[in-house]
Amino acid sequence: EKQYRDMWVLMFMLCGISPIDLCHLKEIRHGRVAYRRSKTDQPLDVRVEPEALEIINRYHGTDHLIDVLDRWPSGHQNWLRRLNCNLKTLGGETYETGTAADGKQRVMAVRQETWPGLSAYWARHTWASIAASLDIPKETIAQALGHSQNSVTDIYIDFDRTKVDRANRKVLDWVLYSKC
Repeated sequence: EKQYRDMWVLMFMLCGISPIDLCHLKEIRHGRVAYRRSKTDQPLDVRVEPEALEIINRYHGTDHLIDVLDRWPSGHQNWLRRLNCNLKTLGGETYETGTAADGKQRVMAVRQETWPGLSAYWARHTWASIAASLDIPKETIAQALGHSQNSVTDIYIDFDRTKVDRANRKVLDWVLYSKC
C-alpha cells in the first residue's frame, strides 16, 4: 500500500507528471528531471524538491530513475492498472475472522474501496486545482502540466521555468506544511 501511495504523491510533487512519463524518467541532472511529455511531445523540466527526492531514493531503479519498469518489465500499463486498483483501497484494510481454504478459522485482511474515484490521473488534477486555488496564473499551471501552446504568440515567448518552480513549491508548502 505504501509504494502505491508514494508513487501517487511523487506524481503530485512533480507537478502532476503522468504515470508513463514518471516510469520513463532516466536521471536527475542539476536537481531537475527533464523529459518530453509522452502525450504532447512538449519538453518539460521540473525541479526535484527534497520531499520528492526522498521518495525517489526509496524506489531508485537501475535502468530508470524509479524502479517501476524494473519490477514490471512487461510495461507501465500493467503497473498502472495495479496502481489505480490499489489507490482505491488506500486505508481500507480491515481484519475479520473467517474460514480459510483449509477449513480453519483465521483472521484475514479484507480490503474495501475507500476512494472509489481515485486514480493516478488525480495527482495531476489535484496539483492543478490546488495551484489555481492559490492564485497561480493559468499560464504557469499550463506550462507546469506541459499543455501545448495556447496561441501563436506563445511560440515566440521563452517561458521562465522559475515561475513553475515557485508555483510547485507554493503548492507543496500549502499541502505539506499549511503555508501559503
